[in-house]
Amino acid sequence: MRVRPWLVGLAFVFTMGIATAKDPKKPPPWNQWIEKDFPFFSCVVDGRSERIKDNLTPRAIVLPLGNEHYLAYDLDLLRVAVVWKANDLPFENAGMAVNSYPYELKKVGSGQKALPKPKGKILFQNGLYPGVGSGKPDFTDPRPVHPSKEDVGRGGLDPEIARFKGISLRSTIELEYEIARTFVRERIRLGKDGLIRKLEIEPHANSLYLVLAQMDSGASEFSSRGEGRLEEVDGHIVCLIPASQESQIVSLFCPLSTKPVQSSKIGERRWKEAVVVSLDEKKAKDSLHYERIPLPLKNPYGRAVRAAGIDFFEDGRIALVTFDGDVWMGEGLRPGSGQVKWWRFASGLHEPLGLRLRDEEIFVFDRNGLWHLHDRDGNGEADHHELFCTQIDQTAETREFASALEVMKDGSFLICKPGQTGSTVGRSSGAILLISPDGRQVERVAEGFRQPYLGYDLVTDQIVATDQQGHFVPSTPVTFVQRGCFYGHPNGDADKDKLVSPPLTWIPHQECGSAAAVVWLHDSKMAGLSGQPILLSYHPPRLFQVHVDSDEFVSQGGVTPLPLALEDPLLKGAVNPADGLLYLTGFNVWGSKAKTKTFLGRVRPNPHRVLPVPIDLRVGKRGILLRFAQALESKKALQKSSYSIRRWNYKRTPKYGSANFKLDGSPGTEELSISSVKLSQNKRTVFVGVPDMGPAMQVEVAYELKTAEGSPLKNKSFLTAHLLRKLFLKKEGFADDQVDLNLTGAHTIAIESIEPTLEKGKALYGQLGCIGCHSVDGSREGRTGPSWLGLFGSKRKLLTGETVTADEAYLRESILNPTAKVAEGAVNGEAGMPIYEGVLNEEQIQSIILYARSLGH
Repeated sequence: MRVRPWLVGLAFVFTMGIATAKDPKKPPPWNQWIEKDFPFFSCVVDGRSERIKDNLTPRAIVLPLGNEHYLAYDLDLLRVAVVWKANDLPFENAGMAVNSYPYELKKVGSGQKALPKPKGKILFQNGLYPGVGSGKPDFTDPRPVHPSKEDVGRGGLDPEIARFKGISLRSTIELEYEIARTFVRERIRLGKDGLIRKLEIEPHANSLYLVLAQMDSGASEFSSRGEGRLEEVDGHIVCLIPASQESQIVSLFCPLSTKPVQSSKIGERRWKEAVVVSLDEKKAKDSLHYERIPLPLKNPYGRAVRAAGIDFFEDGRIALVTFDGDVWMGEGLRPGSGQVKWWRFASGLHEPLGLRLRDEEIFVFDRNGLWHLHDRDGNGEADHHELFCTQIDQTAETREFASALEVMKDGSFLICKPGQTGSTVGRSSGAILLISPDGRQVERVAEGFRQPYLGYDLVTDQIVATDQQGHFVPSTPVTFVQRGCFYGHPNGDADKDKLVSPPLTWIPHQECGSAAAVVWLHDSKMAGLSGQPILLSYHPPRLFQVHVDSDEFVSQGGVTPLPLALEDPLLKGAVNPADGLLYLTGFNVWGSKAKTKTFLGRVRPNPHRVLPVPIDLRVGKRGILLRFAQALESKKALQKSSYSIRRWNYKRTPKYGSANFKLDGSPGTEELSISSVKLSQNKRTVFVGVPDMGPAMQVEVAYELKTAEGSPLKNKSFLTAHLLRKLFLKKEGFADDQVDLNLTGAHTIAIESIEPTLEKGKALYGQLGCIGCHSVDGSREGRTGPSWLGLFGSKRKLLTGETVTADEAYLRESILNPTAKVAEGAVNGEAGMPIYEGVLNEEQIQSIILYARSLGH
């Protein structure tokens, strides 16, 4: 039987956040990003048109069929979403990975308005309904709706209806799925008869069907061979397959005016050449030493390597996933090795950011879901991509990153979903999800996050989440997650009435403006850091030790920065069992002070140098306890002038970030007077007496001490005091429990009058992270804010239509309250810049204005 499908050509306008129709010289680099010899790639495919208004596929694998023909397959609904013949490029617009390829700092706008659209002549397509089923064909979407009912990214079908199982990479790509629990293997290719879909179907007790296309007038015709019967059903071309006690083969054909494409040979390795790089191992001179590990940036395949996540096999081999969808393997990261051999293992993933091993097998979390990668023939390359879990919903929102993946000790998986969106809200927006060991069940652990990253402690089973300052997130939090809790970022009016659980600790935005993963250093050789949780800060690039002061009544603690100068964009980390060291990786697209585009590195401790970090840090009713690994020099430790303490609160509001507030609600911070200092009997612990202690969201403790051997010990720690307990000092190793809280002769901080300078303003430009959003050379690429070059004295048109001059008053207001006057063209609207009221003092504000003025007219 022959049936005519809908056949229509569409033209789309190129409109994207960075490269727009006004800038035709900057098309998205699809031809660079797509690997010509690989049988599929993944991206969002926006096939919406006047004819089919809902044809949007958040999870598509795209098959380059050859001769500029492409097919987008929907992994959630198991449907052929759209088939088209491309015109030069396959798509208008681009996702984040493509737009920034290979190493560009080019984001895309938030929302779903400028998604990848097929460019060229549409041959046929389908609407938003399952592409397969059992019994009578149904052209409605049976999946539960999102809070935003109009959003179509609702996740996979009920497995009783259908379930996508995997992709087999043999002579031609094979899609594996189940229809009503019946296993089907499908090959899709261009042959002499045009587009060919060949299905191998196991025995099935009930009739099955495939929806081939939505109908309209056209010149091409479908035909079938085998037991399948083609019919027109409610304006659709459907292949009906009767029940059978035997396996069946059904072939479907759509004639296309093109030449057949020859497939590669079975069992042949795709990437035969490895990349060997040299290591330069050096002994640590300071307390911590950082070594970069060369990545295979120059490789025979011309692929960018933007490292997004790592994990290690027991023998020290490394698995590394890139943001562009590749997995690389490395060998040689062990003591005494002078080189690393890299080879490619997999490709085709959808902007992955998480990779973990479970029982020595590779799992990757990307926008398409949780994948289990198999090397079935043992040739060193993945030949089967198993979609391990199909029940994770995913919208087409450009900010819905697949940011984190962790494996729990029972074999379950943890992932997190962003709550920050520029369009719709999904069922799992802002939630941490737990996936059962078999991948069949998904449950919500906690919610209320904006752009979370994860960590997990295999010893205590503790889940930790970090988040990004922004709307309803006043500063950077580190949260020890409790099941069922809500952590503050709402995804609808109903959330605004929920009780907000506080984090373990807050961190000042200027110290850690963008937190990433947390890594526990169990079974490591990291000296004093062994067994401790380490926080990775993406912006600015630095590491923090996390201190925990929690019990059954309260979760609180703090962080202390580690003494390690870093210039790389930190996202993920892992401990290598072969050498016991902490390895770090990441790449740069978002705003960061990092100077490199991507990296892999490791941290090596020096056991002969003092690490200036407390091993215990607690707040109490009478003051603050700090315990160190080494004995302290008594005279310096007992001087009140060796310490300074200040505190402040934040306010959780719909605005971006928060000012600093004193406990009475006025802007600013409070310096706390120190009445006394006690030293423990073993001289490793000090207790700093503070008469005016009280609960506070942020407490900063600065100390400048010496060890008993004379080594300097200088740092700052940042704590959160939800609950003040009485600390019994005799139990902590002190001679008695007495604390002198008499302020007579107490140490107070003398506030010096300091003159603002241009040089200080330039330094603050880097220290506060202004560099991440504002250039000083006039460029805008990769920046969300205006360049400071020529800003001072210029005319600024606001979103209100008003035009103002960027004078000193305007700059001051923009620093203290960025949402007061928002200029046209701001990438994030009123969002994106923290509030610095109460954060910067007058001298710092004036110094920044002096620097900005020097770059003006």
